Amino acid sequence: MTLVFYSKILAHISWFTFDRKGKKIIDPITKFENETPTVYWGTAFTYPEFRSKGISKIAMKECLIYSNNMKFNNLLLSVRSSNLPAIRSYSYFSPNLNGIAYSLNILWYNFKYFISSKTKT
Repeated sequence: MTLVFYSKILAHISWFTFDRKGKKIIDPITKFENETPTVYWGTAFTYPEFRSKGISKIAMKECLIYSNNMKFNNLLLSVRSSNLPAIRSYSYFSPNLNGIAYSLNILWYNFKYFISSKTKT
């Protein structure tokens, strides 16, 4: 878990895990899973009064530092295409797009459709 405080007030919370079982809890949106050792990041939230202050970048940077210390070099996250502030924040780190997926949630059922994947050439 990553907590970021701003003037001693909780401003941001996000979760990450190192295994697929935890991924299903913190990032149920994406169907894509990496075969190499990967940190899964998800369920990030910045309180509205603290948005546009770079706090999400701080949380991501700390997660990356911790992950590298644990010998994990890959971080996988999913972002809704409508969440432009998160996309702008994460683009600071120049991430690689692994694919595009869609998810349909009806009550407790989650239907995931993996549409395309970018492969390295």
